[in-house]
Amino acid sequence: MRQCIVFLGKTGSGKDTQADLLTQKYQVDIIRLGDLVRERAKTDSSVAETLARGELVEDSIVDTLLIEQIHTLSPDAIFVSDGYPRQREQASALVHYLKDASAELVAVVYFAVSDTEVKLRLKLRAREDDAPDVVIERLKEFKEYSEPVVEHFRHANPDAFIEIDASKSPEEIFKQLETALNSKLALPLR
Repeated sequence: MRQCIVFLGKTGSGKDTQADLLTQKYQVDIIRLGDLVRERAKTDSSVAETLARGELVEDSIVDTLLIEQIHTLSPDAIFVSDGYPRQREQASALVHYLKDASAELVAVVYFAVSDTEVKLRLKLRAREDDAPDVVIERLKEFKEYSEPVVEHFRHANPDAFIEIDASKSPEEIFKQLETALNSKLALPLR
């Protein structure tokens, strides 16, 4: 059975860095919804326009991208869902999608970091979609849509929920992550 680890956190909270560190050391796949959506935006102008405004892409598109990716993984894969769910409805739907894909939710990792820290990090990252006004919009979106997802998992899946202090260095964050995940499942080394 596939095992799913959900990564939650604001843009710039270090989810991508931690996912990369995890895949370097362990046999873990990453499904990055942001990358999939950006790829889709290259051929879908409405998705491109939505991203340019810093808004969330409609659920039906994101749900389909996630489901398609899960089905490409091996039947016993351990994978991280990075960037999904982003809304409470998606959090509820995720359990059904996982069940249909012969997968189970084993951990939900929330990378907690302040808005101030995020703005500083994104200024240094300087990615095309990290313009200050877009970042502010994405932080608002997180507060409105994704914070309820964090609280949903904190209460609905307390045994799987892990909160990480993401204000630390990437190495310190990874130590926290590794310890917490290894208490929930057996991560196979590369």
